[in-house]
Amino acid sequence: MATAASLVMPQKFHGLCTFHIRCNFMKYLGNHYKKNSDLPYMFGACMYEIEEVEQFNRVWEAMVKKHNLENNEWLFRLYRIRNKWAMCMMKEKWTAGMRSTQLSESLNAAIKNHLKLDHDLVQSFRHFNRVVDDKRHNELIAKYEMRQNLPMVGLRQTPMLVHVAETYSPTIFVAFQNEYVESTAMVILRQQDAGMFVEFAVMKYDGGLERIVVFNRNDLNVRYSCKKYENERILCGHALKVFDTMDIKTILPEYIKKRWTKRARAGNCFDRREREIVADPKVIISTCFRELAPSMIKVATRTSMLENTSKVVITVIFDLAKRVEFLLSESEEQPSQNHKNLNVEE
Repeated sequence: MATAASLVMPQKFHGLCTFHIRCNFMKYLGNHYKKNSDLPYMFGACMYEIEEVEQFNRVWEAMVKKHNLENNEWLFRLYRIRNKWAMCMMKEKWTAGMRSTQLSESLNAAIKNHLKLDHDLVQSFRHFNRVVDDKRHNELIAKYEMRQNLPMVGLRQTPMLVHVAETYSPTIFVAFQNEYVESTAMVILRQQDAGMFVEFAVMKYDGGLERIVVFNRNDLNVRYSCKKYENERILCGHALKVFDTMDIKTILPEYIKKRWTKRARAGNCFDRREREIVADPKVIISTCFRELAPSMIKVATRTSMLENTSKVVITVIFDLAKRVEFLLSESEEQPSQNHKNLNVEE
């Protein structure tokens, strides 16, 4: 799968599911468990908590030596591909905060609830369409609630939160608001002004890791060591603390990604072959019907008042029906012709 992903999506990052890694951890290292053993905690820290490569290597070596795992083949192979699962190796990779395949697993479970072993291919696709319809119905409900309900802004007089509440989807707004609340509990340890760039050392009030944030006076952008924005496309509390210190009260457009906004589905979407992706064909068909039906009914109502106009409209409708059937037959033949051309090219 990793080879296929690199061929089809060469610019994307392929990571490993942490849930399955933990399952294999129990499978291959379960016999090393002892009462009050810190092995799972050290392994979990390497996977989820440690953010610096040097610290990761130190903890990993200490774990291996302490529990006599130098000859464990599975652990050795896992360490060789640590760039696919260790947090310190993935913090600059775009993952949307996901570290497992839970999203696809939940979809698989939903599909399995509608399938049986005796279903043929046609029946399987019919049940699959039911699952897709359920997902799209849930999406429509979420979209309706997003339009009708205002997000709960904790600090109502804060311009930045008011700004993102109008822009972000409800889920992303809550995540951003949590980061903003955390920024209010952060302190600036030191500030070094170097002309165009200002370097800040930021840390939580009750302790924690010290973060370096570099502010650019020219374009008002920031660079910071925690790399949360690169990983989740949401500004971290450290950057928000610096923005507040520099009197920036709204989020710059380059830090607002369309995929997290209320208009994420607006516009056209194309696949890697530059073909437009239709989100829901049934919605498009129903929309066209709602646009055409009132006009046709209005024409039928008006023309029924005179016999001459009725004859004219019937003739026009007859010609229009033939034209529509011709266009539909052409559209049905085009995909098959494209498929033949594709086979010839291959």
